[in-house]
Amino acid sequence: MPDLRLSDAEVTDLAAFLSAQGGPPLDPVWSAPDPALVAEGRKVILEDGCAACHLIPGVELSGRHGPDLDDFGDLPAERLEWGESRPACSFTERECWTLARLQHPEALTRPGIELEMPAFTLSDDEALALSVFLLSNREQRALPHRLTEAARAIAEGERVLARHNCGGCHELGPGRVAQLRGFYEDPALAPPPLTFAGRKFQYRWLFDFLQHPRQIRPWLAARMPTFALDPGEAETLVRAFAARDGQPFPFDGEPVPEANASERADAVWLLDKLQCARCHAVGGKDVKPAERAPDLTLAAGRLKPGWMKAWLLDPQALQPGTRMPSYFFLSDDDDPTSWTTPYPKVLGGKATRQVDALVWLTTELSRTGAPP
Repeated sequence: MPDLRLSDAEVTDLAAFLSAQGGPPLDPVWSAPDPALVAEGRKVILEDGCAACHLIPGVELSGRHGPDLDDFGDLPAERLEWGESRPACSFTERECWTLARLQHPEALTRPGIELEMPAFTLSDDEALALSVFLLSNREQRALPHRLTEAARAIAEGERVLARHNCGGCHELGPGRVAQLRGFYEDPALAPPPLTFAGRKFQYRWLFDFLQHPRQIRPWLAARMPTFALDPGEAETLVRAFAARDGQPFPFDGEPVPEANASERADAVWLLDKLQCARCHAVGGKDVKPAERAPDLTLAAGRLKPGWMKAWLLDPQALQPGTRMPSYFFLSDDDDPTSWTTPYPKVLGGKATRQVDALVWLTTELSRTGAPP
């Protein structure tokens, strides 16, 4: 159970709400169960292998409940038992049997053959992928299966993300919609996506934040819980985010664009012209609740310069639906360098130079707390 950092008033309100959710009195069969029924239930749990996946008090499953799959691909064809029906299939006998075992276990059931494997309602693509994996498990292999360092980092990170249900609040990748976002009419008020976390965040900041979260967007109703991650888990997540986005790890930092006196003046002019302070607080200065965005004085410590450049050029490409306006556009969709700017008289009319100047200014704001 994570620490939600609730105030005393919130604790009282939540306790009152939960206390009011009481249901009807328990039926005697549940409040004072028959020992024979308990024993029968335990027998079913053991027979069906429920404890292989679920932690059940008083029930410990010794050993594996199902057969070893390490050499599944070497299973002799004569050991393939079909039931009374056989689904249509255009693959080899071994492949068809494996697909049926995964998608239609009832097809392998007949008098004298009882299967305990549940029906997982796998899609065709999922069943095919799993079948290929299982049939590749052979005692004699040409080459051992080895995960790349990046794949291993991602897999280890996914386990930590799943353990703490991070996907319940955060989008963790394209198409991986967070459960909590469905409760918000305005997605901008939901917890931020972590789709590009490895590319976006400074690793030192992210490592510290995962262990000691604090408010970045105090106007959001949702808050990041304190999960009491140990340093190893925090590093596992940071490494996984980096691997997923193809970023180096460890990360020594990116150079911040340099700016001469003229470029600095133009950067301040752009900050004012683009009305950045209308939404972004600067040094704690508040803005209208409907337009709030993170404090710019925190950006350089949190965000990588490369991410800030990409964000300023095309925020919708990185986070569709974001409130951040797009100021720069491609004149040729097939030319990723053809950025145009609404201010052709500033910094030679080069959008990339203007973005570099704004990144420099953001770094300066983080250092001084106010525009120079």
